[in-house]
Amino acid sequence: MISDGRFGRIGALVGLMTTAGLVGWLSLLHWTLRMPFVPLNISDTIIRLTPGALATFAIDLLGPWAMRLLQIIGTGIMLGMGAGLGAWAGTGIAPARGEAQDGPRRLRANHTFRITALAGVALAATILVGSILGWEQAPVGLSLAILAVSYLGWAALTDWAISRWVALGAAAAAGAATRRRRVFLWQIAAATSTVAVGGLLAGQRLRPQPQRAELPTAPQAKAPPPPQPHSPTPGASATVAMPTSSPAPSPSVAPLTATPPAPPPAGLLPTVSAPATLTPGAPLLAFEPVPGTRPNVTPVEDFYVVDIAAADPLADLNQWRLEVKGLIDRPLSLTFDNLLALPRVDVYGTVQCISDKIGGREIGTALFSGLRLRDVLRTAGPQQAAAEVILRSLDNYSESLPIDKALHEDTLLVYGMGGKMLAQEHGFPLRLYNPNHYGMKSPKWLKEVELVSEPYDGYWERSGWSKEATVQTTSVIDSPGQAKVENGVVRLGGIAFAGWRGIQEVGVQIDSGDFRPAVLDQPLGKSAWVRWRFDWQVPEPGSHRITVRAIDGTGEEQTDAVAPPHPEGATGRHKVLIVI
Repeated sequence: MISDGRFGRIGALVGLMTTAGLVGWLSLLHWTLRMPFVPLNISDTIIRLTPGALATFAIDLLGPWAMRLLQIIGTGIMLGMGAGLGAWAGTGIAPARGEAQDGPRRLRANHTFRITALAGVALAATILVGSILGWEQAPVGLSLAILAVSYLGWAALTDWAISRWVALGAAAAAGAATRRRRVFLWQIAAATSTVAVGGLLAGQRLRPQPQRAELPTAPQAKAPPPPQPHSPTPGASATVAMPTSSPAPSPSVAPLTATPPAPPPAGLLPTVSAPATLTPGAPLLAFEPVPGTRPNVTPVEDFYVVDIAAADPLADLNQWRLEVKGLIDRPLSLTFDNLLALPRVDVYGTVQCISDKIGGREIGTALFSGLRLRDVLRTAGPQQAAAEVILRSLDNYSESLPIDKALHEDTLLVYGMGGKMLAQEHGFPLRLYNPNHYGMKSPKWLKEVELVSEPYDGYWERSGWSKEATVQTTSVIDSPGQAKVENGVVRLGGIAFAGWRGIQEVGVQIDSGDFRPAVLDQPLGKSAWVRWRFDWQVPEPGSHRITVRAIDGTGEEQTDAVAPPHPEGATGRHKVLIVI
């Protein structure tokens, strides 16, 4: 006689295996039909419900691994739920062993009840998760219908597999029954594993990728006035002259796509006769970076990524719109082509994550291409009561900025990065570039702009992070590993950044000595980092502590007070130990 407990354990094992196959199937639906992927939605729900202090602690402790861990946890929760439901089904089958005497009708009714209950509980849990997150990737009705059919198939397979396991031992000797059941479980494991792995791999292979088309070549603006020459003497001071005015507009700028965009509806957007561009000039004097120093422009594939969702949202340009609403005279619903018809701006800028640590790598410089946010807002007609602008994203992220910053000429709606359309992970089809502030103030995957009269706290502000999030002055030593003596000189290099304040000077300290000025490169733009180089003459053998310090364009010295990233960005000076 088999105990009910063993039926429950077998049911849990079968439920675990069939749910693994369900995960693979749902992954395939996610990438091919833009269906919600339940394991990731579970992860996103955990993110939404996690207290801000705990979320901050996890980010500080795990960095980018926090999101990967959440994805694993979300998948594990779904597998655990499947095992639990399978255990319930197995326990329910135990008393049904004698139901055959009541006739086939009663037996079929029990099977129908278990299948319906399994699928119903799974669908109800999915709806609960969807009600927390919202359904952004597919119409609710179609999503629920496909999920309901999928869950019914999973429930029927689970109930059949448990019932089959019971039947294999009903009319056989104990030894033969055990062998038959073991072989059957291995067959179920092989089949569900094949579906799970195949679904996951096929889904990734069929995953739609936005066409990262090349941005067309456009006449560039005039370069800014030449900077003051840098001193050629190693260790001599150097001051970077920052541009103080916008470059002249170019004659024309082609749209992002290869074919002309559709014209905007009559009266919706202003007619543009001469789109403007804002591209800072390249350095006029050669600067030789130290080996190991990061490139002046970060490759897009190396640009840091920090998100709040377990997976990037998918946007279909045929359906995507940028909605502009709130305290405006003319609500707008803009297509991607509407945005392309507005003047294009190209600008080099640096973006840094507020959770970046001193000497960290969550910072990068790129060429951003897009349009001024103020062009859209002025078309909509901001009302006098508008004080803040809320930006909402497809991943349910939200952020805000003061109306005057939203109307600033340097605040951009970006659709291109690095000379191509935005990559999926960087916000396709549209993101904000909000210079002088940490990356949390530049939301990706934009879907909505709303003007309001009251202050609004965005996603991270509600978790205790700074509302202003103005970048701190930072400087980094990139090349400590290159500390080798060549002709009596050790060459050091790195980057410094202070947002709009610019960098006036970078100083390097050897042990407890005085700070000596480094040679500076010409920044690519007024909100881009600057690279520096320092030639250390005739260093003494042994261990040395190297410290770097920046002075911003206002003359304020980078603080030596050490503070963690939360809540206003990390402060302190980067220090490394090298051995000569």
